[in-house]
This record gives sequence, C-alpha cells and structure tokens, in this order.
Amino acid sequence: MSVALLMPVGRWIRLELPGHPPMNCFTYVDPSAGLSAHGFPTDQTANEKSSLAIIRLPMPGVPWELLGSDEIQRLGLETPPGWVAEFYGPQPPNGMLWGGWREHPKLKGRFLPDHPDDLQVFVHDGGPRISSHPAELVWVSVTEIDGDLFRGRVLNQPHKLKSVKAGSPIRFMMPDGAPHPIMVTEKYLRERVGWRIHPCQKCGLSELFDAPSDLIRVVFPNQPKDVVMSMFTAFCPLCRGVQGVELLGESLPTETSDTPVQSAKRPWWKFW
Repeated sequence: MSVALLMPVGRWIRLELPGHPPMNCFTYVDPSAGLSAHGFPTDQTANEKSSLAIIRLPMPGVPWELLGSDEIQRLGLETPPGWVAEFYGPQPPNGMLWGGWREHPKLKGRFLPDHPDDLQVFVHDGGPRISSHPAELVWVSVTEIDGDLFRGRVLNQPHKLKSVKAGSPIRFMMPDGAPHPIMVTEKYLRERVGWRIHPCQKCGLSELFDAPSDLIRVVFPNQPKDVVMSMFTAFCPLCRGVQGVELLGESLPTETSDTPVQSAKRPWWKFW
C-alpha cells in the first residue's frame, strides 16, 4: 500500500478509508472538483448502485494501491468506465500522476495553500501588435504537465478578453523574465521550435504571445509571400520593451503552406 499524494489518473485503485471497508475505485478528473475517485466496497460489485461513492483526492495519509490487470479482469471492471467521458469530458493521459506540477521548480511556491492546483496565469488575445487588449491575470487550475508545458482550466472571467473565458482550457509555460506563467497557443507551440527568441531588453521575457507568422503578417503586410524575414523585432507584450526574433533554419515552419519559402539572406537589423 502507498500513501503518496501523487496519484495516477484513469486507473483502478484500492483505497483503505479509515472506518470503512476497502473500496475499489476508478480515478478521474472532475473539471470542477479536480482529481476524484468513483468506487464501491470490495465486498460488493460495481453494479450495486446503492454502494457507489465519490471521493475527492488526494487524501493525505490514506493508503492505496493499483489493481492488477488480472484482478480488473476478474472483477469485470470497464477501463475506462463509460460514465467518465459522458459526465466529465476529456481526461488527462491514463496513468498521469496528478499533482506533479506542484513540485515543478518553475511553479513551486506559486500555488494557493488551500487549493494546491490553482495559480495565477497571464492570459491574452495576443500581443500589442495583434490585440488592443492587454494581458490579464486570472486564476487557473492545473490539470496536466508535459515537461515545462502545462495545461489548465481558467477559473474566473477575464474583463475584456474575447478568446479566453471562465472554463476555457489553456496551455501555459513559465518563461524567463515573467512574473507569472503565460498562456501559449497551439499555433505558437508549433512554430516556436523554428525560432530563437532573444529576451526583452527591459524585463528579460523569453517568449512571445503571438506566433511569429502572425507577427510577420501584421508588421510586414507587403512582404512577398515567397520571402520570409530571417530576423525582426517585436514589442514585449509585458513591458513594451524590444524582443528579437530570429529564424533558425532556411524556411519558415508552417502548417499551411506546401511551398518552400526563401529566407532573407541579409538581416535588416541587429541589436544584440
């Protein structure tokens, strides 16, 4: 039996609740309540509706263990049960340890003591070249971790933003130079690998709010489609300082174009 607070999502476990018979439970994420388990006493079956219980996890000091595949098969337990997707929506990857982000060096110390999965994140409609609305600081409940990239759910309604609202799922990271984590879009993450972002000269922010291709389209509207700027500057979305953006290869990483684009050979500026 383990008493570890990091528990796997999407797994059948046995819980030893104080004052109660052991329970076989399936772990899942409730969008409102976080990690939970739905189960029944080990001396009954999952079909005995009166015995079913919902438990909020983790429970410090309560022993638990994973059920083996042979036991799951013997008990006829559906994996995952059909009610998970029906009532609680998309889930983190099966087996992911819930709460691992709490000890991540970039996030440790940022969570609320009474709500250890909740922290503040900058959300936005884009940087100053794309949106007239500045970034807003909202509370986010973390639901997933992948290296230095995190997923979460927005808890409160932003004041002026149009692309983010209470309940929105977002991705975010904790970049150098930022006082809080910042939201990143799927498009930004796809393009990010092809660019070097030089930190802001004023605050040191090491990421952008916008995908480089979106910035190029707005800043250089007359740029020929078959030529790509190999370097350009961007206003820092946090302090309005200057960031440098430099293409790493010979072509722009893009998910929409099948035609190779030619990188500009001679940079038109250089400030580092």
